[in-house]
Amino acid sequence: MSAIQKAEFIKAFIARHATVLAIGALGILILASFFSDFIADVLFALFVVLVAESFALLLSNVAAFVYTQISFTRGIFYGEDNKLSASERGHYAKVLGSVIVAVHVLVAIVVSMLYWGKLGG
Repeated sequence: MSAIQKAEFIKAFIARHATVLAIGALGILILASFFSDFIADVLFALFVVLVAESFALLLSNVAAFVYTQISFTRGIFYGEDNKLSASERGHYAKVLGSVIVAVHVLVAIVVSMLYWGKLGG
């Protein structure tokens, strides 16, 4: 499979699934318009979760870049020999995973506080 065929395959995959998600979201919105305010609150909560998760993924990618590409962290991970041994690779993955989990937890805390503030205010 050539690079052009792979790009076309990926483009078609994204377009196919984006269409299904858009149709599903439109159907949920149409159903919500016929029902009570509870459905609207649930849809708002789902929207907040989707936006927050997108923001958390963005921050996780930034954090992963900082912890893998910036020179001062490379010295910490690679050590004096400038090569990753098996144990260094394990610690590298553990630190990177912890950073990603921490970013998601912090975004979840902030979003829950903002959401509860909206409900209480």
